[in-house]
Amino acid sequence: MNSLAKTLVVGVTLLACLAMGAVATQLSNMGMYKEKMRSTQVNLDKAEQNRRDAVSLRDQKAKELETERSISGQYKNENINLKQQVTARDAKHDADVLSLKTKVSELQGKLDSQLVTYTNNSAIMKSNKEELHGLREARTDLRARNAELRLALQEEQAKSEQLTRLSRSLKEKTINLNDQLREAQATTVTAGSTASDNVVLDRAVKGKVTKVEVSGDDTFVQLNVGKSDGLKEGAELTIYNGNTFRATIKVSYLEQRSSVGEVKVKGKTGIKVGDAVMSSPLK
Repeated sequence: MNSLAKTLVVGVTLLACLAMGAVATQLSNMGMYKEKMRSTQVNLDKAEQNRRDAVSLRDQKAKELETERSISGQYKNENINLKQQVTARDAKHDADVLSLKTKVSELQGKLDSQLVTYTNNSAIMKSNKEELHGLREARTDLRARNAELRLALQEEQAKSEQLTRLSRSLKEKTINLNDQLREAQATTVTAGSTASDNVVLDRAVKGKVTKVEVSGDDTFVQLNVGKSDGLKEGAELTIYNGNTFRATIKVSYLEQRSSVGEVKVKGKTGIKVGDAVMSSPLK
């Protein structure tokens, strides 16, 4: 092999080495370039993500701003409504205060009127209290009087029972006397002998009928005069009312202040309690 060829080989070898070095350098540079491209792409992705985040944040802020504007508008409307409500409440409050003042004035007038009425009622109550005290005293007196009247009524009832028993006894005596009278009339020859049995009183006797009792055909009369008035058993008395003749009785039972007589001659009208009684004229 000649030198030229060797030179060419050396030259080609050198070129090949240079080319390989260049390629290696180029490859190394490309790796670095790719790494830079990758880093740049990452940065671009981060920048895009940041941009997207910024846009999203801007949109969110815009929405929040819109929401705040809406809320602000609502607040403004609510503020207007609240101002209107406050104005209406103030007007109503003023009206209520005026109404309350009017009612207080009316109540004060009523209170003054009631105070006057209370004062008058106090005077009336005081008067009524005094009157009630007087009525209580009167009631006490009435109770005492009632007790006295009850005792008197019991006494009268006892006397009435006694007179009833006496009446029954007198009825029995009257029957016996009638039997004796019939026997005496059968044995009496002259009418003058009967007249001589009449009892003559020492003085005139006047009284009143206090009770009338009818037993069959017989009538008995209780009188308010007796022995202490000069009355005697068997005396004949006349009963009358004003100028009206009632009856003639004969005394059959005597007590100190009362007596009982049997009706012998009846008038046209009946005998009543309160009729006057008078003895026959003195002989």
